[in-house]
Amino acid sequence: MTDIAVPIIAILAVYIALFITSPLIALLHELGHAFAYLILTKPNHIDVFVGSYGNEKNSYSFKLGRLSLHFKYSFPFIWGVGLCKSDTIESTPWKYIIILLAGPIFTLVMAIVFGLLAFHFDANGQLRMFCVALILFSFISLLTNLAPRTLNRSTANYLESDGRQIAFTLKYWKVYPQYLSILDSIQKERFEVALFKIDNLLKNNKPHERLLRYQIACNIALKRYETVIELTQQLNRFVYLTKVDYMNRGCAYSLLDKHELAIKDYYIVIKADATNPIVFNNLGYGLIETGDYKKAEKVLKKSISLNRDLSYANSNLGYLKILTGNFEQAKIVLDKAQELDPAEPHNYKYLGIYHLRTMNLEEAQTNFHKCLELDSSIDLKKYLDEIELLNKRDKVAL
Repeated sequence: MTDIAVPIIAILAVYIALFITSPLIALLHELGHAFAYLILTKPNHIDVFVGSYGNEKNSYSFKLGRLSLHFKYSFPFIWGVGLCKSDTIESTPWKYIIILLAGPIFTLVMAIVFGLLAFHFDANGQLRMFCVALILFSFISLLTNLAPRTLNRSTANYLESDGRQIAFTLKYWKVYPQYLSILDSIQKERFEVALFKIDNLLKNNKPHERLLRYQIACNIALKRYETVIELTQQLNRFVYLTKVDYMNRGCAYSLLDKHELAIKDYYIVIKADATNPIVFNNLGYGLIETGDYKKAEKVLKKSISLNRDLSYANSNLGYLKILTGNFEQAKIVLDKAQELDPAEPHNYKYLGIYHLRTMNLEEAQTNFHKCLELDSSIDLKKYLDEIELLNKRDKVAL
């Protein structure tokens, strides 16, 4: 064997282990959950994702009966992660635990079956070696999936390992119907009812990070941002905060005009995930409000480069252009933002400010009223007072 052949074989072995064996294990794992769902709950539809935690974008998808498979690829790789989503929630705790166990157990069983077949039919050495590797990695997958831990990979979702979900189900076994009732209220956007049910559940049970996060989500929806911050601090007393937690708290700080605190949280999120356009947009807005216009423009342009269809970033960039006196560019960017999302209230606010600064008071008032029509919680009093004052001044001048 030549000197150059050894590193090539080593690289191929690593590639096979990480980007062939790993996605195959992820597929078998999620199929194990899916088959258990189909047998125990009779759902109408199940989605199985391989290569992502539920992201259909850039995925190759196809349907097999009630089962939809989504393979997210980043050529030449498919990452060894996955997710199984059923449209039916299992209401019986022991059935749900079986569904959770089915993923890692099915993976290991199938790997052993493949190995036995390979050795029984005297397959070539490479295939047998692959099957041995598959069994080994499947066993490791079983251990890691049954270990109670948080899967902190997404700013959009809070995910737990199968073992952590099993531990939660066992802990709340006796009150599991109450827990499902909370989920039902959240799904129906009855957030006050959900909070009431969580409070009742916690009267006789110790706090759990999952329930705290549900409380945080409900209070975000109800615009109780001080409570969001308090609950996040409470959460941080017994678990490490995830990117989602920092993002939620940063948004709460922003909406309370505590921009310096918000900026700190956004930088933590960016350090963990530099591909999220929303966090760059939020950071850009915070930098505008703290007067760091140069850095704000750079950050907002980064947000737009990550997602050119994000209206918020274009709106905030337009607002920045107004503040720096570049009215021509401001109007171009704000018009683009409005084209991307005609129902975004803040864009009407910024268009109102643009027309106010260019002394088109009628258009300014029209845009401010449209903003309030879409979101009455936005404070426009100082701008409306300014229009009223300018109108009075014009009348006196006449």
